[in-house]
Amino acid sequence: MRKKSIKSNLKPSGYDSDDDTGISDIRTTVLLEWLHDIEPSENSFKGSVNVFLFWTDERLANLTTKASDLSGSRVWQPSAKLYNLDGNAFELAPSRVRLLPSGEIKAVQSFTIESYCIV
Repeated sequence: MRKKSIKSNLKPSGYDSDDDTGISDIRTTVLLEWLHDIEPSENSFKGSVNVFLFWTDERLANLTTKASDLSGSRVWQPSAKLYNLDGNAFELAPSRVRLLPSGEIKAVQSFTIESYCIV
């Protein structure tokens, strides 16, 4: 049986991106990439942050022989949020993801934070 291109036929028969069946090994990494706009007199700074999400969707394994970049809306994504101390949440919903032949999916979302220290 010949494999179809992942870009033209991402979803195998019965695949539902809202269903978490076959999902395993969800991991995350938060990387503070760069501090800028440091204001010592105000105890504040801004920082560039990357949040990496990794998970495996066994339903997507072996659909391609090489890594493929896809729209994030075409695959199941974990419901992940970052909360500030004041209770405000930032939902992680990467618009692009990378699918590996093993079914592992890698996604990254970048944003800027502004923080301060209370003394």
